[in-house]
Amino acid sequence: MVAIWALAAETEEEARRLAAPAKMVNHYFVRGELIPVPSTADAVAWLARNETDEPPTLPAGRRRRMLRGTPQAVRDGIAAAAADYGADEVMLVNIMSDQPARRRGYALIADAFGVASAGVDA
Repeated sequence: MVAIWALAAETEEEARRLAAPAKMVNHYFVRGELIPVPSTADAVAWLARNETDEPPTLPAGRRRRMLRGTPQAVRDGIAAAAADYGADEVMLVNIMSDQPARRRGYALIADAFGVASAGVDA
């Protein structure tokens, strides 16, 4: 089994917006500060004030299994990770305050794999 942080949305731009809370939480986490998961709007505003051209705060090894994008792009990344690790099972997680968008993202990923997403309107 391999665990992957994955977030899918209809567009790359929307996935980037929805990933803002995770970026903010991770920024503080690597500095030893735990914060509640912010709203997407608060995190987008925080990123606008704080994002620079500096390298990401997470080391490359910790970013390699963080997937964000369109359903097909996330699906391809999940398939590649499973192949890289020889995994026959994958667990998906993410950090989002927008629960409907979280459920929608998981449904989009399930649909990209041709799997029915029980109880979620895709």
